[in-house]
Amino acid sequence: MIVVHQCFVLHFPENLPSDAGAPLLCAGITIYSLMKYYGMTEPGKHLGVAGLGGLGRIAAKIGKAFGLKVTVISTSPKKEDEAIKKLGADAFVFSSDPAKLKAAVNTIDYIIDTIVVVHPLALLLSLLKMDGKLVTLGLHEKPLELPIFPLVLGYVDKEGRLQIPLIVFQTSLIAAISALPICARCCKCLTHSSNDWSVGSLNAFPVHPIVRSNSDQPPLPDIGHITPERRRRGRYPIRKRKT
Repeated sequence: MIVVHQCFVLHFPENLPSDAGAPLLCAGITIYSLMKYYGMTEPGKHLGVAGLGGLGRIAAKIGKAFGLKVTVISTSPKKEDEAIKKLGADAFVFSSDPAKLKAAVNTIDYIIDTIVVVHPLALLLSLLKMDGKLVTLGLHEKPLELPIFPLVLGYVDKEGRLQIPLIVFQTSLIAAISALPICARCCKCLTHSSNDWSVGSLNAFPVHPIVRSNSDQPPLPDIGHITPERRRRGRYPIRKRKT
């Protein structure tokens, strides 16, 4: 018999054997808590599990318990049978198969990355839908590379349409709506300072202040002189520089 404080005693359900429930007190709690914290429990959503080790196996099982569609992402094609037949995953993506990767782009709502070796995050980011979530659990000795452009500019979907994250579009619009009145009331201290320049001066690009590193104010193009005829064309013609 072991005597412990009541705060550290957990009641196991009758239908949960001790040997099966023991891993849940470590890997299970790790996966369950992050899924609850990040709101990755909505039934019908698509969960990707990168890496099929101890954490990955638990993530696949808990994902199915929450009613999620589960896709396992692995560098080892040998793990496909285990992922589908034993863990109940709905799909398996071999990360070195271009065809399967292309089919999985922009299809996953959440990804739990359990890979413990350094790996490119760009591949996993490309699989996420708009506003998708990527949570990494692997403890890496070296820093991971996080590409910024995919986060800001989005990815091109199967129809070739550019997916622009809401953080760039909607959030910016809301911020602009609320910021402009404040700047107007305090125009002396909050209005933006800039160097005005004519669009036509783009022809003098090599010597224009826009490329001078010592320019202390950002350039602001003045398009007021563009004629209506040129505006109807949709663009301002720029002469080619002589080489």
